[in-house]
Amino acid sequence: FEGEPALGRERALRKDVTLLVQNPYLLRRSVRANVAYGLKIRGARDIRAKTDQALAAVGLDPRLFADRSRHELSGGEAQRVALASRLAFQPKVLLLDEPTASLDAESAGLVRAAARDARDRLGATLVVVSHDISWLKNMCDKMLTLENGRLSG
Repeated sequence: FEGEPALGRERALRKDVTLLVQNPYLLRRSVRANVAYGLKIRGARDIRAKTDQALAAVGLDPRLFADRSRHELSGGEAQRVALASRLAFQPKVLLLDEPTASLDAESAGLVRAAARDARDRLGATLVVVSHDISWLKNMCDKMLTLENGRLSG
């Protein structure tokens, strides 16, 4: 990890790596509480500001969305809240498993833009699993394909 062996440091490195799955689970809390959760367990400061920045990064106005419950969100909004919760603590590695599957075009575009911003502005390494080959070709320095159970690339 960052040019050094990770063996034996896995626990310490977990704070730098996060995963966004295709169908993320949101806690039975407000949008703000969902985004802030990872920050709180990491002992972060300025949680409200970081939460608002992360929501804005995924195209959700904190003034309109922060107090909503998960049940008041569309599928695309919920996915973006989940992504915001990962972006809030500025991970060094962002694992994305089909992050735009089943999303409307607008939400998919906002997720793609937020991932690109994490890469470009934060310097995050992205590992993306997707069927959206054109997006992958645009985003990735290196692309591997899985075909008939074999990796190539």
